[in-house]
Amino acid sequence: MKIWNVTVGLLVCVLAGNGAALAQAAHGPMSEANRVLFVSDQLANIHRPGILYYRLDSAGTKEQSFTDRVKLIVRSVAPDGTKNIEFDFLSGERHRFVPQITQATGNPILTVFLQRDVVDMQRHTGGSWRYFQRAIKFAFADSAVVKPVKFEFNHKQVAGTEVLIIPYHGDQHMKEMGDYANKRYRFVLSDAVPGGVYRIETVVPTAKDGPPLRAETLTFDHAEALANGNGVSR
Repeated sequence: MKIWNVTVGLLVCVLAGNGAALAQAAHGPMSEANRVLFVSDQLANIHRPGILYYRLDSAGTKEQSFTDRVKLIVRSVAPDGTKNIEFDFLSGERHRFVPQITQATGNPILTVFLQRDVVDMQRHTGGSWRYFQRAIKFAFADSAVVKPVKFEFNHKQVAGTEVLIIPYHGDQHMKEMGDYANKRYRFVLSDAVPGGVYRIETVVPTAKDGPPLRAETLTFDHAEALANGNGVSR
């Protein structure tokens, strides 16, 4: 829990600049992946307070599978279009505190998911979450594959953008990471989806083409109006 509190504190500093700090992970021109994920105004299609619901499916051969939910609560929309956001992040024993985020434009679900991911990587491999965070930043800057995609949403085909990274492949510490060195990340975004983020996937494949060692998928589920100023439950 202490590690989560430290990383999520850094997250708030990053998001205070609307993602620009994270996007500038390397010198030189901004990459297309960073622009799509961390600079674009994914929340532009949110015009009033409400709740965005996401479903997290986690499965694998080493840990018990589970399904949980994440609530992104847009408390208010400022005249300039920025949003004040709270999270109800997972439930029960898995619940994690996320501080309020003010003046948001990009969807912070991306960075909150990644902060949880690097903490999990530390737990599973014994490496430093800072090391994994840095590897992901450089992958977005240098080796990400960005391409247009179509997918079904609300019973119709919609256009979107897919971003793929394999941040630890070729890393000097691949041997120490074991199967986690081949972990893949996939992001699917679209203006047709409230909040702009449709899905985030991570997969840790096994060497012998068996079931994944670990696979997680965060998928947009639905949106609803914010009733009576309430939206957080434990």
